[in-house]
Amino acid sequence: NFAADENCNINISGGVLTVDSGGDGIDSNGGIAFSGGTVLVSGPTSDRDAPMDYNGTCLLTGGTLAIAGSSGMAQSPSDTSSQDSITVFFKDSMAGGTEISLTDDSDTKILSYAPGKDFSSIVLSSAKLTEGHTYTLYADGVKLTTVTLDNTSTVISSDGSEVQNT
Repeated sequence: NFAADENCNINISGGVLTVDSGGDGIDSNGGIAFSGGTVLVSGPTSDRDAPMDYNGTCLLTGGTLAIAGSSGMAQSPSDTSSQDSITVFFKDSMAGGTEISLTDDSDTKILSYAPGKDFSSIVLSSAKLTEGHTYTLYADGVKLTTVTLDNTSTVISSDGSEVQNT
């Protein structure tokens, strides 16, 4: 049964979770809550699946996220989250092993991740991200764009242009 069920939730509060996915990476027919730990997702590569898939809300209150995969059905954390995130949709697919990194306005690396599979979207979050501040996005050390977080869940294209929140 693939129907939404508010009683089916995934709660991640600590540790390190690494997902190498051929289908949906993290998949809940209800909601997802991230309150701590580190979550790294690589995959899927098919646009019929998503690196993070939920039917309720995705509440992000803590932890570090780097969730990369296809973009066809990719979702971002909910705007009701208390920790900020950036979702990037790449105009061209990025090769597996490409390091995506984010630096703050003093060029200090906030986080980086090199997914093992090709990807066209990535969700990045860390307690070090703050709404209203500006960050620079890099792919293998090459600057892609700068972005100022305009709300809790900022969604951009890899050239910096805004896209609709997913």
